[in-house]
Amino acid sequence: MWVDMIPRYCLVTIFPVGLSLAVLLGWWAASPGFVTGVWAISAAWLWMVWANHHYQGKSLGETLRKVDLVVRVAAIAALLYVGVAGLGGSGPVNQPWLAAKVVLFAALIFCGLMIRVMIGPFGPVFGRIIQGGSTPELEA
Repeated sequence: MWVDMIPRYCLVTIFPVGLSLAVLLGWWAASPGFVTGVWAISAAWLWMVWANHHYQGKSLGETLRKVDLVVRVAAIAALLYVGVAGLGGSGPVNQPWLAAKVVLFAALIFCGLMIRVMIGPFGPVFGRIIQGGSTPELEA
């Protein structure tokens, strides 16, 4: 399961790193305070991703999982808005290729969200298989 955490951590850190580079290169109009805020939100989200895994199966883990879903939906909406605005020639992104990349990143988060929705029951069953072995009922 820890191997699976590395892409999750990368997903959360891609945006603040990319935003910082884009602002430094003049491709994204954002104040230092905005960039700092994005880093702070990303750090909190990164902790939540870690805690969600660490407290999986417990009440706190379930609460964090729900909050994480809301954060992901909000991130998708915000990224789509900024990306589409940039593609239309308005908004903070002044490079069409970067705006397209922002839209693709929103799509990436959306795909991860849909994977979670589609395989929701798999996680707990897989954990039971690891702990006690496979049975025909668990396989079904």
